Amino acid sequence: MVSTSDGPTDVEEDVMTGYARSPGGAALLTANYIGLGLEMGPVYADFMQRYAPELVAEEPGLLEELRNRGTAAQGQALRAAEGFQAPRWFRFSHCSPEFCTVDAAMPSVADAVGQVDTIDVSATEHPVVRVSVAWTGEQWEIVSGRSLPALEELDRSWVLWI
Repeated sequence: MVSTSDGPTDVEEDVMTGYARSPGGAALLTANYIGLGLEMGPVYADFMQRYAPELVAEEPGLLEELRNRGTAAQGQALRAAEGFQAPRWFRFSHCSPEFCTVDAAMPSVADAVGQVDTIDVSATEHPVVRVSVAWTGEQWEIVSGRSLPALEELDRSWVLWI
């Protein structure tokens, strides 16, 4: 995802850069973290190395694993998620110029591909990911990211961006 006001504004070595020091910049970094993570591969590994250096340092083999998984999928990882769309709803449980916690909700399976029978999840639940980012003086860096319980309904605390 890209915004003319909140970034990213540039690309350096295949990694989008220039996310604004704003709630919008933090949310866009979150959206791209989620979207690139679905495909894995070298671009995601480089993204993680730039924007999540502490998380990468905690898992020495992570970058190699991300690159290998992307190579093994041969660019086809998203084929199984045909109809997947980027996060469309966002909310902030906290946001200051130094630190933001962004919740991002994706379309439900039914929203993405139509009504289908599912086994493991409700077809109408929205997957939710929470990402915390800290401003380092130059850019946002991802401090943590985790899945939250899926939601059947999104209340008015969520803002639809797309």
